[in-house]
Amino acid sequence: MEYDLVFLNGRVINPETNFDAIRSVGIIDGSIVSISEENLKGKVEIDISNLIICPGFIDVHSHEHSDEYYTLKCQDGVTSIFELEVGTDDVDLWYAERDNKTLINYGVAIGHIQARMKVFNHPPGFLPHSDSSAALQPDRIDEIKKEIEYG
Repeated sequence: MEYDLVFLNGRVINPETNFDAIRSVGIIDGSIVSISEENLKGKVEIDISNLIICPGFIDVHSHEHSDEYYTLKCQDGVTSIFELEVGTDDVDLWYAERDNKTLINYGVAIGHIQARMKVFNHPPGFLPHSDSSAALQPDRIDEIKKEIEYG
C-alpha cells in the first residue's frame, strides 16, 4: 500500500495506552491509517528519527487566544486549546473572531465573571476593575443567569 504521507522511524507515544516505541506512521487523506514496525512507502516520506510523534495535547486552561499564541502552542504539540475559567460574555462573537483563522482547535465557556461584568456595565477586559465585590440583588442574579443561559 502507498500512503499519502509516511513518517519513518519516529518515537510513537500514546499516553492513553502507554505505548512508546519506534514506528513508522502511514497517513491517507489526513488520517493515520497505519502504525508499523516496518518501513512504510508513501508519496512523501519524512524521516523523523530522534523525534516524537504522538496524539495532540489539549490545553483546557488558557487565557491567551492570539494567533501568535496558537502558533506557539501548535509548535508545542497542542492541537486543542480552551478558555474554560474566565470565559467570555459573547460566545458567538468569540467563535466568529477565530472562525477559519487558527492552526488548532479552540473552545470557550460562558464565564460567570464575564457575565457579571456585562450586567454591571464594566468596560471590556479580562477581569473587572471595580464593583467586583458588590452584593448582588436578586434581579442582578437573574440577569447574570440569563447571560449564562444565553451563552
